[in-house]
Amino acid sequence: MLHSALELDLFSTLAEGPLTEPELRKRLGLHERFSLDFLDALAGLGMLTKDAGRYGERLDEVERAKAVRRRRVGLGVQRSSLA
Repeated sequence: MLHSALELDLFSTLAEGPLTEPELRKRLGLHERFSLDFLDALAGLGMLTKDAGRYGERLDEVERAKAVRRRRVGLGVQRSSLA
């Protein structure tokens, strides 16, 4: 889940402010059938907040995700090698 969120740049998108599922689906190019399940799963895992149908970032989780990304880049891991 975290890997997918990082690859989609979900946390950077939410840095602008909370968004609804349709807004996120459109911005990230998510498939309609799976977007709600994906976002709800991330919220259920505590990686996102969900309030009144809007998803937002949890700063502690965002910082952890950014640290993971920095480590991957520092190790020379390419996106194509993670697929």
